[in-house]
Parts: sequence; structure tokens; C-alpha cells
Amino acid sequence: MIRALASCVVSTPPALATAMVSALGDSANARWLDPCVGDGSLVQAMAGAGVRKERITAIDLERRGGARDRLAKTIRGRDFVAWSLTTRMRFDRIIANPPYLSLDRLKGPLKKAALRVMIPRAGRISAGSNYWYVFLCASISLMKPGGSLCFVLPAAWIYANYASALRDALPGWFARVEIHRSRGRLFGSVQDGCVVLVAQRFGGAGADHIRLEHDSADMLVEALGQTGVHRSTGQAKARLVTIGRNVKPLREVLQIRLGGVTGDAHYFLMTEKRRRELELPVESVRPIVSKARHLLWGVVTRARWRTLRENGERVWLFDPSPRAEEHAAVRKYIAFGESGGCDQSALKIRHREPWYRTPLPRGIDGFMSGMAQVGPWISLRAMPRLAASNTLYVARFLTARTLEEQGAWALSLLTSRTREFLRERGRVYTDGLMKYEPGDLLRAPLFVPRRISGSRGTYLRAIEALLCGDEEECCALADEWFA
Repeated sequence: MIRALASCVVSTPPALATAMVSALGDSANARWLDPCVGDGSLVQAMAGAGVRKERITAIDLERRGGARDRLAKTIRGRDFVAWSLTTRMRFDRIIANPPYLSLDRLKGPLKKAALRVMIPRAGRISAGSNYWYVFLCASISLMKPGGSLCFVLPAAWIYANYASALRDALPGWFARVEIHRSRGRLFGSVQDGCVVLVAQRFGGAGADHIRLEHDSADMLVEALGQTGVHRSTGQAKARLVTIGRNVKPLREVLQIRLGGVTGDAHYFLMTEKRRRELELPVESVRPIVSKARHLLWGVVTRARWRTLRENGERVWLFDPSPRAEEHAAVRKYIAFGESGGCDQSALKIRHREPWYRTPLPRGIDGFMSGMAQVGPWISLRAMPRLAASNTLYVARFLTARTLEEQGAWALSLLTSRTREFLRERGRVYTDGLMKYEPGDLLRAPLFVPRRISGSRGTYLRAIEALLCGDEEECCALADEWFA
């Protein structure tokens, strides 16, 4: 019987094992379980992630051990399924590549134990099931509240009738469920397709149930390694997401950086009225956007920036050119700063030369707010020299140069698929605002534009709808563009 099981076990490739561990993430004192340790590839990945031996329990029916057994509290020659029915141990992380074997082929005590396993809240395992299903059900029974699991499963997980009860119920038990499937083989020796199940935060309410299709095993491994543990809200929702050649992560499309850090906004940023009172020449200041409320249009033109200026907004940055430094009013304002008008002790000011010149990002193509009620979007720059302070992000497209090209990519950020992805990663503040860190944004999936002409006009209409509170119309316009 052990020989028959061994023929149904395939070693987990190191890259996949590492990605599976990364998908679950570790936490202080979290207890890990590998219910079918085999050659120990998953245990080795845990150890590589810094999980100490004392926190890992590894079990296998095979008595013969291996060098990796020392990386965990390894129990050899033990039937995990029978063990799961009696143990009082519970785990925060369970990770497995279980054997694929019809229960019809099991004999004796192994089969008897398998048929005693309960499908959580749905009755006993049927004799027509598969051993991987038994391992999964038994593992769920050992989860601690808030725990997560990651299993390599056959494609049968998606369609097998015997798995339907668990498949339907699972999203109600975890805060997030992801099914990753590759069109290419995960294991070179396995003909049938495999999937990777990631279920996070056992006992969480309002699950998101997502199936992700990947063009290749490498793409699956890369996406899995970036899964992490994310917040999820709302009712249970199933959707299919395709990740492949027609989709790129945002980091491959544009760069996102903070705007210029002045060190003392009160001194450096000013309104038009203030500039005139100080008699500072235009050559000594630089046009800037400094607040999320300054992003009112899909494209910022000179005329639209002038609207901000005329409305008394702080849209000038004191940034004198070497030539402008000779102007009397500029020298006077610098002296004012040195005599106490500017916080010279600020770190950013103290370590730059000259202190009154704020370093600004180059190659700015647009502006974004990391804090908003309507989610992230790009206000494209059509005004030369316009910059931003560090209350905003600046975006630079890696290849898109024209406004039409940039508009097409910016539309992709507005598709319902991308906005759902980002909504899950935003941090909610008490006033309803959502905070997005650059790292969250850079992982967002963007559809690759198949057409460019006309994108700017569509983008402007989409942003107008978004800013008027009609996010549904905004997403519909973007989705239609990429349909």
C-alpha cells in the first residue's frame, strides 16, 4: 500500500514550494503543518523563510527519512489521516502536496481512517472520493481561527462532483480563497493539470473567491509568491481572472514615486497672492500641484492649472534657478529662510546643497493621490515643468510617450477587475478614505491596450464620471475599451 501511495506522490519543485510558503506568510509563533512531508521540499521552503524547527510538524506514512527531516519535528511511519482524527494539536499554517489516489485503491486501516473523515459541516467522505480530498478535509479540521492553508490539487478540484460540497462551502469559511491554475504543467511528469488552492484567515467573514488563470507555470509561481494575506470585505463573490500575455503588473508599465519633499511646506509652497506680496519673479518658482483636491481632471493642462492658481491654491514651489538667485527679492527671501523663516533643522533641508532647492522627480507623466475615496487614478500631465509635492505620487510611464498611449494604459487602471484588486489592498481610514502604498499599486494587473487611437477622449469621460461619483459608468467605459 505504501508503494502504491509513493507512486502517486510528486515532489514539489523548489520555486513552487517557496511561493506557497510566501503566499501564506509567517507570523510570530505560528505553528505550521505539512501532512505529507515526502522528500521535505515544503519543509525546506519553510526553513528558508525563517520558520524554526520547533514550529513545524511534518508527518509521512513512509518510514524512511531524509536529510530534511531535521528541519521540522518530523513524524515518520504515521498515517496522517488517522492521526488527524485523534490529535488535539491545531495549526496556523497548513501546506501540502497530497497524494492523488482513488479511495477505491486504498486498503485496510488507511481506507477505514479515510472514510471516517468528515467534510466540514457536510457529512462523511464518500468511497468514490480521492485521497487528496481526504487530506484537505482532515487539514481544515485542524485549523486554528485566523489560520491559512495552501494545497497543490489536481484540476479535479474545479469540477469533481465528490468535491462540490467543500468547493461550495470553502469561501464561507475563509476571508479569502484563491484558485491558481496554469495552462502549462506545474510538474513535468504529470500530464493532467494542477491547481494551487490558497485559503486565508479561517473563520473570516465575507470571503472573496477568485480563480486565476495563468499562461504558464512560471507566471503562476510569480503570482503566488505575491499573494500575501490581504483584507477582504463585502459579500462572497466568485470571479475568474486571467493573467497572461494580455495582462501586465503595473510595475512593468510605469514607475510611482513620491513628489518633492520640501522639508518645510509653509516656506516653500505658496499661492499666487503670496508670490506677488514677496515680489518673487516667476523664474524663482515652479508650478506645482500639492493636494489631492488639485487633481480635478484626467489631463492637467496649463489652463486648468491656472484655474487652481486663480482660486488661491498653493501652486507655486520656491525653486530659484541660479540666474533668479541674483534677483533682490529672491536673495531677501533666502535670507528670511536662513534667519528663521524656514525650519533649517529639518533633515531634508539640512542635508541638501543649496538648502533652498527641493529635489524633484524627473520625467513626470502624471499625478496620483495615495489617499482617496474613489480609488487610485492618474491625472496625466500636459503642462511642461509641472511638478508635485510629497503629498502626491508622480507617475512615469516606461514606454508610453504620447498622451494617447498614456491614456490607454491609464484606462486599464480603471477597469473593474483592476479596481477590485486594489480595493482589497487599500487601507480604510475612519473618514472613509482609502490609503494606497506604492507597493500595493505596483502589483495591480493592467490589461495591455490593443488600440490607442481615441483613448484620451474615453479616458477623460471616464474620469469625469468617476469624479462625479459614478464609478460604475467609469468602469463600464474602461471595460468596454478593453472588451
